[in-house]
Amino acid sequence: MAGTRKVLVWLTCLSLLNLCQGFGGGAPDGVCQSMTPNHNAPPQQPPSPYKVTTSKTAIAPGEQIEVSVSGSGNIKGFFIRARQGGNYLDVGDFQPNNIGQVRCGGKGITHTSNAPKDVVKVTWTAPSNIGPGAIQFVATVVQEKSLFWTMIPSADVTVGAAPGGANPGAVTSMTGMTTMSLPGGQMTTKLLAPATTTPGAMGGAKPVNTGVSSSQNPGVVAVDPECGKTKGCYHDCGTGAPCTYLISWLYQTDIVKFQFLFKIPSPTDQWISLGLSNDQYMGDDSVMECVMDAGTVQVKTSFNTDKFNEYPDDKHAGLHNYGGSVKNGVLECSFERKIEYPREPKVFDLSKPYHLMVAYGEAVSGNKFPHSYEKLPKVSAQKINFQDVGSVKGGASAVYPMVKAHGTAMTFAWMFFASSGLFIARHGRAMFNNSKPFGILVWFHIHRFSMIMTALLTLVGFALILVESKGYSKIPDSPGNKSWYRMLHPPIGIVLVVMTFVNPIMALFRPEPKAPSRSKFNWIHWGIGILAYILSYGLILIGLDLTKSQSDVEAIYVVFAFIAYHVVMEIVIRVLPFLLAHMFGCCQSDCCKKSKRSYDLDMSDMSGSELPSMTESTNEKVLDDEKPMSFHRKQNGIRTFLLIFHMLASACFSIAVLYFFLKHPIDDAGPHTERVEHDDSVRIVGPF
Repeated sequence: MAGTRKVLVWLTCLSLLNLCQGFGGGAPDGVCQSMTPNHNAPPQQPPSPYKVTTSKTAIAPGEQIEVSVSGSGNIKGFFIRARQGGNYLDVGDFQPNNIGQVRCGGKGITHTSNAPKDVVKVTWTAPSNIGPGAIQFVATVVQEKSLFWTMIPSADVTVGAAPGGANPGAVTSMTGMTTMSLPGGQMTTKLLAPATTTPGAMGGAKPVNTGVSSSQNPGVVAVDPECGKTKGCYHDCGTGAPCTYLISWLYQTDIVKFQFLFKIPSPTDQWISLGLSNDQYMGDDSVMECVMDAGTVQVKTSFNTDKFNEYPDDKHAGLHNYGGSVKNGVLECSFERKIEYPREPKVFDLSKPYHLMVAYGEAVSGNKFPHSYEKLPKVSAQKINFQDVGSVKGGASAVYPMVKAHGTAMTFAWMFFASSGLFIARHGRAMFNNSKPFGILVWFHIHRFSMIMTALLTLVGFALILVESKGYSKIPDSPGNKSWYRMLHPPIGIVLVVMTFVNPIMALFRPEPKAPSRSKFNWIHWGIGILAYILSYGLILIGLDLTKSQSDVEAIYVVFAFIAYHVVMEIVIRVLPFLLAHMFGCCQSDCCKKSKRSYDLDMSDMSGSELPSMTESTNEKVLDDEKPMSFHRKQNGIRTFLLIFHMLASACFSIAVLYFFLKHPIDDAGPHTERVEHDDSVRIVGPF
């Protein structure tokens, strides 16, 4: 009986342990709406290492579709539901299998055990009464108890297609010419190669340009000659050079016709979007986007809120007759957008002018990854009216004033104030040593003021970047891991801020001059200060290389030049006493031998409230005790001159760095310009 009781106790403990691991038998019905595990941990931020794919891009009522979840890690738990128009479907059923059991009345499916799985495949049956509109499958994936991702979406699946998931209405456009009747005349578009077009939700498929505008070279995007004549255009084309993107529009009675052309940088799925903004900053922007998905192109509308891009309930709000194709490395899409769409406030009125923002990046399964970190969105300098006809070139990268302010504060803090404060503490103790304002030597007044300014500007810079990034800034890795060092900027920056305030706090608890621990304190105080100073230059160099800094590369060259200057000045001011000793015949005595000790730091001799970091080096004491007064004055005079020169040089180097850092960002195609072309047959646009 006792043995049976022990077995029951062990079984109970094992059951409770399994329960504590977070529902190893699947998600409960209580999370059908949130789809968030009760694991006492927040979900991970996107992008997720997992993707949700479907066996079909279209489905008819009563048909079945296979939904798969896969990724770079094992899957211990999952929860999948279907939704339409932003709402979970109360119709349609998942089919249970050996790894999945149904929840939410058959409208969701979850794991049967937390055994690791490489791939999850489940089947969903569409109901016979499902309404029109695209559906989407969303999944929660658990890798470990505290490591999970929620709301991972699949690409849209069209409802109402023919059995078998074929893409009915797909149009193949062939080489030739197509003519469209437009206000003000006819526009002829060259169709140079076959391409499959994805049909829009309304009006059926539309034949579209397959990727080149006014170019005889397949796979090349060039300026359309109709730009500035019959339609408006926004592009980054250089003189005689191909474009990365070309966006054109044609304003009509109640719609605006858009066409996007984008030379994709790699064979992977890509996306391009056009944002409409009331200012030059990202956030509160209406977005129209074209997203590749395994050879097809999806056209959607979305909205930027601060740092995130979100979709309205209707991803095609205000869009009609949309379609797209990918051919010869060029993504093309075209669509009609209603000028006014009052049902969705996040779809802006196109009769008003806006700053245009063009962004692009990689996509997976029809889902956008954040825009390329190397290529920030291009923003028009002035607002553009879609009712006007013009060809606008240029557009600088999005403006980040808080980043500029952060960089300015940090540059002055460390290149000027910290440099001056540390230099005078190391080499300027003999400056005006006969004067003690408020009972303190002049050098210490300068040192203390410089270090206080360093701390204050560092705090200001830190606060500015916290506001800009809304918390801890996560810098994404670059393709190929070529710029991994950029990701070190935020964590090392936090270390620098901590060290900046640890040192003055330590100074408040400085031991008495004759205390046994004074020498140890001096070494620690000096070491933290020097380490923080060295780290600051690494952070400045990395910061200037970050894309958001929009800095010219010359700023980095200036920083390297300042570091080289600093090393030379350190050598000069240390070797100077030895040279002076030779000039004054010091070596006739044993002074030369003693002066060689000037390169050593006598930390044990540091004492007095006047000496918070480092006292006179040995050579200064030798000169005070053993050399004529004229030699002492000569040495102090030259040292004072070099210290003043160093402060002026630090200011000049800081200003030079800020000049190249604060210059208006230069466009990739050349100097920032906006060019408007027109002829007498259309309204003169003037500068947008």
